[in-house]
Amino acid sequence: MRPSTLLLIGLLLTSSARAQAALWPSSVLRVERDLQSQDVEVRRRAAQLLRDLPASSAARLAGRALDDSDLDVRLAALDASLGASLPGLGDRLVPWLTDGERRLRLAAAEALTESPSPRAVSSLGRALGDADPGVRSAAAQALGRSGAPEAALALLGHLDDSVPEVRRDVALALGELGDLRAVVPLIGKIQDARPIVREGVAEALARLADPRSVSALVLSLHDADDGVRIAALGALSRIADPSTVASIGAVLPGSVDDVHSAALDALSHIRSPGATKTLIDELRSDRSGGARSEAVAALGRSGSFASPALTACLSAESDADRLGDCALALGRTHDVAGALAIQGALRRGTLPALPALVALSELRAPESLPAVLEYLADPDVLVRRAARMATRVLLDPRRPDGRAVEPISHALSSVSGDPAELSELLELLGQTGSPRAALILLPYASAGDNVVARTRALSALGFLGEAGQGPTLLNALDDKGSGSVRLAAALALGRLRLPGRALPLLDRLQHGNEAERLLLTLALAQTIATERDPKVEARLERLLRDSQGGERDALIELFGRMPTALASQRLSHLTTGLMRTADRAKFAESLAAQPAERGRLAPLLRDPNALVRANAAWSLGEVGLAADNAALQVALADSDVKVAGNALQALALIAVRTHGRIAAQACAHATGARPLLRALAYRALRVTGERCPRGEEITALSRDRHEFVRQSAATLLRDVPESAEDERALQRARDRDPSGAVAAECAAPRQALVTSPEPTVVLVIPAGEDAPRPGQPFALLRADGLVRLGVSDRRGQLFEVAAPHGPLSLLGLSSELE
Repeated sequence: MRPSTLLLIGLLLTSSARAQAALWPSSVLRVERDLQSQDVEVRRRAAQLLRDLPASSAARLAGRALDDSDLDVRLAALDASLGASLPGLGDRLVPWLTDGERRLRLAAAEALTESPSPRAVSSLGRALGDADPGVRSAAAQALGRSGAPEAALALLGHLDDSVPEVRRDVALALGELGDLRAVVPLIGKIQDARPIVREGVAEALARLADPRSVSALVLSLHDADDGVRIAALGALSRIADPSTVASIGAVLPGSVDDVHSAALDALSHIRSPGATKTLIDELRSDRSGGARSEAVAALGRSGSFASPALTACLSAESDADRLGDCALALGRTHDVAGALAIQGALRRGTLPALPALVALSELRAPESLPAVLEYLADPDVLVRRAARMATRVLLDPRRPDGRAVEPISHALSSVSGDPAELSELLELLGQTGSPRAALILLPYASAGDNVVARTRALSALGFLGEAGQGPTLLNALDDKGSGSVRLAAALALGRLRLPGRALPLLDRLQHGNEAERLLLTLALAQTIATERDPKVEARLERLLRDSQGGERDALIELFGRMPTALASQRLSHLTTGLMRTADRAKFAESLAAQPAERGRLAPLLRDPNALVRANAAWSLGEVGLAADNAALQVALADSDVKVAGNALQALALIAVRTHGRIAAQACAHATGARPLLRALAYRALRVTGERCPRGEEITALSRDRHEFVRQSAATLLRDVPESAEDERALQRARDRDPSGAVAAECAAPRQALVTSPEPTVVLVIPAGEDAPRPGQPFALLRADGLVRLGVSDRRGQLFEVAAPHGPLSLLGLSSELE
């Protein structure tokens, strides 16, 4: 859980982009010149450099080089064209499919899988008869990606190719097309002599998921090849016919681990009492603990359908291990109704505490808290740890719950010297959000030898609201022995609203050293946000006039948090009239905390500096209205991707508040030349709950070259479904995408949008370093899936005035995405 105004230490991952070769200003001109050389070796070297050029230049020059007389130049140009997403590339490749040079035919067929063209379908069909089997396989794959109905007829004529690998690729292509005319011909090939073909046919039938193939797939469960059996089980999982439960269950005894796992997974997708019973029976098997854990996971994937049977298991079962497995499986279903059954079995003494607590932490049912608290002081260290984990999940300081204070206090009194356990319990007291917890925390927060415990107690005091902890926190700011103590105190103060404390803290800031001033700006964060005293405004103004560097950014941020129009006017006068770009950028960011001053943001969208424009666009997303859409739509065309990307997402945030729609703008960018904007378009649409009219997100998931774009398209398809085709697209990508991140996104359950915004400060620390770096480009992924783009301020920080409650992370995006 992320506390409000948390100081998030983020690692900006280093880019994995290839080294940029010779990118001085004249490099594009030099490559362009060399591509026109009469010396073929010079042209070849120039062609190899095309992929290192900016995308727009690479596309322009590679498009010309595709017509070069030299084979190697053309192939290098093709590679660069794919990397630069050259428009109309597929049409240019059609003549290559009949070229006398095998390498050209093969390259064209392979490229058409990434850059399909309707004009190429008939030529690819003819390429299925090519003398080279590699070309035939590549042509089959391209036809499968084409989505053209006529492609199925061409492929069906080549299911009997003489080469097994080609037969497999033809079968897989038919499955990818999703044309049900292929079902019966594919069933006829399920008994092919070669295992790789039988496996490919089973995978194709899985994609088609037609009930007519059930009988053939059941027969394949007896195949001698494990890969074929696994593929058949995958197909039966997709079809989910209850009549296959007995046949799948018969596979379980004695099967190798991979087959056993596939059978359990198939049963988890068949929502029938028989499938659930078979899975529960598997908990009683004598297989290894790992196999039983897989059965627990499979029951969890069955969801609420399995809950009644698992609840009955908790009442009828007598073996403690199997009771624990049933409880764990019930927790994995995330069916909150199962919490009562787990608590009942726990009270009866039949269910062991450890699996019960783990299950209750999975279910996250608030009513489970009293039962969990009973085990915080249990003699068993593993049980205590599980109880703390469950308590952490069930508590939220935004919803104070005093019931937990005394049980946590009792557990503290029985801690036997374990510093980690002591620290966790102190943190839990903060998570209660109850002012009563302050009486227990204050002794730990006072001076003492245990610096770790003191730091945790100070941090916890920041979540309790005003509870008399102010003097203790202020004293800790002066601690001479530990920087971590001073930082914890500053952050805790920064979470509290302490009326009347602003001027004394500003006095200390004025006379403190550099390190003290940094801590004091953190400590003032929430107190200044409620301050309306003109004396505070005047003092901040004087401090800001005399400030430099990172401290100046901190003071601008504080000024921006003040809830008065006069404060905003003073800040505007101090920043926008100066030549300091960093001042204007920080001012634009700070206006996200000033809805009444949104009128100052539109002019900043026209600032000469891209960072100012980027911050202004993002701030408009937080405070803008429908009237600001026109200015943001202009910013969508900005040459700087940070500006355009923030503007696109700002339109989405405004649309959510005003019940507007952004599909027209977002879908236009979903097929644009800039990959990062394509990804952000899908993320913006997820927030507004819209889809593109021509299925651009489905195409992107299967064909876009960039992992982050495919991942973003997957989140949209998963969370804003429209038809069964969405699920099929997600399943195809889950099985075939080379990226584990994309596959995981496809397999994840549907996720609701995160709300409950809270102010958050983020430190941008590059990988391998231990301090925030000023002027560092960042891409901040928020819990709602949106990505803020920008550059860290003079402290190496950024401020999010209303980050949705949940995890934040700094993405390491390749420069190719821009």
